[in-house]
Formats: sequence, C-alpha cells, structure tokens
Amino acid sequence: MTYGYKTKVASFLAIILLTTFLSYLPTLKSGFLNNDDNLHLYDNVAVRGLDFDHIKQIFTKPFNPTYVPLTTLSFAVEYHFFKYNPFVYHLNNLLLHLAVTSLIFYFALQIGLPLRAAFIGGLLFGIHPMHVESVAWVTERKDVLYSFFYMLAVCFYWQYLSSRKIILYIATIGFGVLSILAKSMALSLPLIFLVCDWYKKRQFDKWMILDKIPHFLYIIPIAMLTYLLNARNPIQNVYEAILFWVWCFAFYLQKFVWPVDLVLFTQFPKPFTIFNPEFAFSFLITISLGFVLWHFRRNTLLIFSFLFYLVSIFFLFRFDDIKYLPPTSNRFMYLPSVGFCFLFGYWIDLIFKKVANKKKWETAIIIFLIFIALMLCGKTFAQTKIWSANIPFWSHELKYYPTNAMALVNRGEAYKDAGKYQLAFADFNKAVEVDPDYAEGYNSRGQMLGMSGKLDEALQDFLKTLELKPNFDETYNNIGIIYAMKNDMPQAASYFQKALAMDPQNAEALYNLGNFHFLNGEYDQSFQFFQRHLMINPNSAGGYNKRGMILGMRKQYDLALADFNRSLALDPRNSEVYKNRGIVFEQKKMFNEAIANYNKALAIDPKYVDAYFGRGNVFAITGRYGEAAKDFSAALAINPDHEGAKMSQRALIKILTDGEKAKKK
Repeated sequence: MTYGYKTKVASFLAIILLTTFLSYLPTLKSGFLNNDDNLHLYDNVAVRGLDFDHIKQIFTKPFNPTYVPLTTLSFAVEYHFFKYNPFVYHLNNLLLHLAVTSLIFYFALQIGLPLRAAFIGGLLFGIHPMHVESVAWVTERKDVLYSFFYMLAVCFYWQYLSSRKIILYIATIGFGVLSILAKSMALSLPLIFLVCDWYKKRQFDKWMILDKIPHFLYIIPIAMLTYLLNARNPIQNVYEAILFWVWCFAFYLQKFVWPVDLVLFTQFPKPFTIFNPEFAFSFLITISLGFVLWHFRRNTLLIFSFLFYLVSIFFLFRFDDIKYLPPTSNRFMYLPSVGFCFLFGYWIDLIFKKVANKKKWETAIIIFLIFIALMLCGKTFAQTKIWSANIPFWSHELKYYPTNAMALVNRGEAYKDAGKYQLAFADFNKAVEVDPDYAEGYNSRGQMLGMSGKLDEALQDFLKTLELKPNFDETYNNIGIIYAMKNDMPQAASYFQKALAMDPQNAEALYNLGNFHFLNGEYDQSFQFFQRHLMINPNSAGGYNKRGMILGMRKQYDLALADFNRSLALDPRNSEVYKNRGIVFEQKKMFNEAIANYNKALAIDPKYVDAYFGRGNVFAITGRYGEAAKDFSAALAINPDHEGAKMSQRALIKILTDGEKAKKK
C-alpha cells in the first residue's frame, strides 16, 4: 500500500465520519425516553455501582427481559462518572456508530472493493436513516456495541482466512464473546463466517466446520437464554405465518431502498390475506428477488450481500401477530444492511468506470450522488430530532398509528411530566376508548383522576386495571395512595405491601411504606424502608428528606445535613427541606445558618407556617424578641390553630411580661 493510497483512504474515511457526525448532531441535545430507557437506566439498580455485587448482578440477571451484560456494564461505567447526564450516553452511542462505520469501510477494502466503492458503501451505512433508531435511542446501545465487536470479529476472521495465524482466530473468539454479551443478535456470527468462507473461495473441508464449533459453544447458551426469556406461543395458523414472514423479509428491503415513514411500532397490514395489496407486493418483491439472484448467481458480491442480510436477520422475522409487539424494527437492519451498502457502492463504481473520460457524465453522476447524500443526511438529521424527547417521539408514532394505546399512554405520561395535565388526560381517555383491554390506559387515567381529587373514579380505574393485569404492582401502589388520601392508612399500607410483594424493587411502594411508619411514629421501621428506597432510587429528593428527618431525630445531625443537602441538590425549590435543615442547624446551635434556611423556605413559600414558627423560635432563643413575636403572629395569621406557634407566643409573652415586672422592681 503506497503512501498516496493511504492518504486517500484516510481522507475518504474522514469525510465519511464527519458527514455521519453532522447528520447525527441533534442526538447530543437529546434526553432519555420513557420507552425502555427507564428500565435499562433509571429503574435498573445494577447500573448504580461498579463494585463486585453490582457487577455480579449485571452478569447474572437478565433485564427487560434480555441478557445484555456488556451493554449494562457500559451504562454502569457512565453512571459512575456522569450519573444521568444524557449527553454522555448519546455521545458514546454516536462514537460507537462512527467506530462501526469505520470498521465497515475497512472491511469493504479487505474483501477487495475498490476505494471508491468502499467509500460510497461506508458513507451510505453511516448516514442511512434506518440506523437512527440504533444510534439515537440510548437503550439501543446494544446495537452499536454488539456491532462494534461483531465487525472486529469479522475483520479479524477475514485476516485469519488469508494468513491462517492462530492469534487472529483467537481474536475472533474474543470479540465474538464480547459481541454476544452486548446483544444476542450476534448469534449469526458463525454463519457470517461461513458466508466469508464462501466469498473467499475457501476449500470446503472439515476445518471449515471445526473452526465454527468454538463460536457455537459460547453463542448457543446465551442465545437460548434470550429465546427462553422471550419465547412466544407456537405458530397456530401456518397460512398467516407465511404471510407474516414474507412481509417482514420484504419490509426491510423496502425501507432500505426507500427510508420513509420510519416508526418504532409498526403493525402488520390487515386483513391477513394474500389479496391484501401489501402482502401481495411483499410476495412480488420476494419472488422477483429470487429470480434476480438466480439470474445473476455468478455475481459473487450480489450473493454475498443477500446472504449477509439473510443470515444476520432471519432469526428476527416474525411468524405471529402480538399486540404492542412490533413485527419489525428498523434497528434490526443496522448490521444486516452492510452487504447492500457494499453492493450499492460497487454498482456506482461500475458506472463511473463505464463513463470514464466522459467528464459531463462523471459530473452529472457526482451531482446526483451528492444530492442523494444530502437527502439522506437531511432525513437522518430530521429523524434524530424525532428521537430527542418523549412528546415529539410519541407524537410521531401516533401520526402513523393514531389508535396505538401504548403510544397514547406514553405520550400522556410525557404530557403529565411536563405539567400539561389536560393533554395527558385526553391521551389516557383515548387509550381506554381505542383499546378497552389495555390495562396501562386505566392505570394512567386513574392516576390523573386521583390527582384531581376524584378518588372513587380513580379507584374504579385501578380495579379495572387489576382485572386486566392482576400482577401489576404499580396499580397496587396507586390504590394504596388512594386509600391514604381517604385517610384509611391501614388499608393503604396493605396495598403498599401487596405492591412490594410482587416487586421488591418497587421504589414508590417502599417510599410509601416508609412514610406510613413515619406517620405512626415507628421511626426504626420507617428508616429501613427509606434506606431500601434510596438504594433503588438514588435520585429521590423526598427519600433523602425523610431519611434526614429521622437522622435528625436520632441526633445524628451531620448525617441528617448530608441527606438534606442531597435532597436540595435534586430539588432546590423544596421549602420543607430548607425548614428541616434549619431545625438541624438550630439543634446544633448554629443560629445564623438556621435563620438563613428558614429565610430560604419562606422565599419559596411565603405562607409556610412551620418556617415562621421555626425562625420565631430561633429569634426568641437569641433574644430577638420583637422579630420572634412577628413570626409567631404571622404563623397564627395563616393557621390560627397551630399549637406550636400558640405555645411559643404564650411563652414569649410571659418572658416579655416577666422582664417588664423585673424592670419595675
């Protein structure tokens, strides 16, 4: 390889990476989604530490329900250094995508594609809109991470075929293990090796089979674990199963060629019959492709591209239709599209060779290709914005499938988090209307009804939820909250316990039980529940506040202050925490600090009775009787029945009266 060629390779790679980076730039301003990001990050206790116990949990426990320990470990490392800063997670996804794109460009050169063809193929992979789902969705770190190690394994395997060096073969095993630990879709790796054997024209012998056995030994157990976790009912209708399989097969090809209307929750076309135009068109595509492959069977790159697609994706073709489980996902096409990217680059390179020395034609082709590239970049750029936050994401889904109750509930939850309660309630209502059997719709609507004080209506929705989904722990917790709002605390506690029995990691139920025991004066039990709550949800401002209150009662003032400080770091506008911190400073006889905290509490809530009462006590202790009298009066003006303020006011009057009598004597 000459110096000039290396320079061209580096220049072409730089163009690919820069163009890809700019196309995905909006992802760096994106947040997390309430679709799986919560399960893999916020609600995943395993990512909260890098000690032995957490790492053991990562490698021994499936999540949601998939076994992706390497992906989860990458989240744990990010959490350790950056907590929940979405920029870091999105940046790492993008960097991994750039690394995968680089390896694909390199592999294209490895298998003998001309530099121009490799450049076009690598660029197409980097900027293709179908790949946005894998890059812009934090949860799909699985895709970019497994693909990175997968392509490393493939590149080393190709070198192994050329040199037969054992160290290169060992590297394929190492990278293969890492790939399958990132995502079980790597189970196709040995089959891709066989495709490489064929393309390399390797002699068929026993060694071709034997050197795949070590790969099957580590892949099969992990693949079987994932299969068992996600196993569905066997095929009941063979006719429909064939329709579904062919439709899935053609769907990805169509979207690769014409990447429009890209959504996460696709649905099978209905009715399920060959006479449905969409199913008929899928069969036409499949038959036509079969004819093309047969006619051009001597075109090894065409066959290689098709085989790369088929053997790396056919495990994911659906045979059944399950509600709210999409039959296809754009992310599944992430790595299987590699062969088609190469094929496109190869064809363009052939066209350039045919018009060599015809400047006008060359210029016209270049302009056309730049136009196509800009269109793809623009589509990718726009698609990443859709994935930027919950409301635009779910609104995009509902644009195509307006009766998707799951999307309605998720958008409703996003509206609720944004304080847009009317829009949230409208989405929950519609979810129940379009799908009366969707339990989550009733659960979310029940929460909104409870928030608006319609407790009996909320209870009806929660009971309907349990009728549809008896093991829904969140609903048991919600019913407990309704009974607490009805002042039936024993009944409330019983439902919190039921929620916890179904899911010992239910942070809300732990908090509510902690609060129940706190109100009953059972502080030791309360403390234990808040401890468990904070282990699961270390971002709970309320949990730190409650635990800090108990620590203060135990006179562990420094620990209490540490908890109040954590609470305020998470929720700086919580007047109660400032008041509680003021009480601790008062107990430590740090009166200036106590007054400063009461002042902050009153700046946030000028009608906060307990803050006036607390500050008045500090004023009285420090001899500032006039200011103390004003604070007690202010407290009683807001709440005339505040016993503490009454007692303190009487005590202050007695102090002042006794003082006057002493002066007269």
